[in-house]
Amino acid sequence: MQPFDEGYMARREEQIKELYEQRSMSWACLIAGVILALISVPLLIRGGIWGPIVLVVAALFGLGALFMFAGIRGQMAADRAIQEEYERLVMLYGQVSEKPKRGSRETAVQVSDDGELVAEDSPEDHFRARSGRE
Repeated sequence: MQPFDEGYMARREEQIKELYEQRSMSWACLIAGVILALISVPLLIRGGIWGPIVLVVAALFGLGALFMFAGIRGQMAADRAIQEEYERLVMLYGQVSEKPKRGSRETAVQVSDDGELVAEDSPEDHFRARSGRE
């Protein structure tokens, strides 16, 4: 049994890339919010409508950054939990249980016409199954 399927590494690289992109966007959003908040201070002191507007935009940037950081932390926690579960399965069973593939002979359950389980393949069952596929 392979620990990964063929596309695992490509999918994992894509996930890591998205995680780093989201992290850098979160920092950019936080920095933009702080800069806008600093800009809004003199505008609020001077009076007028632009001070409160810039402060609201800064608060929106800050809240966006907060939610993005929370999403990153959630994704990292989920990755850790999945890895721990994988390690636990390997420790318990020696391999990771996986879903049986459709049509595999090891997992196929044969049922007779009256609904009872068939223990072994008889030659006529094998012939009937082959003729149905062709």
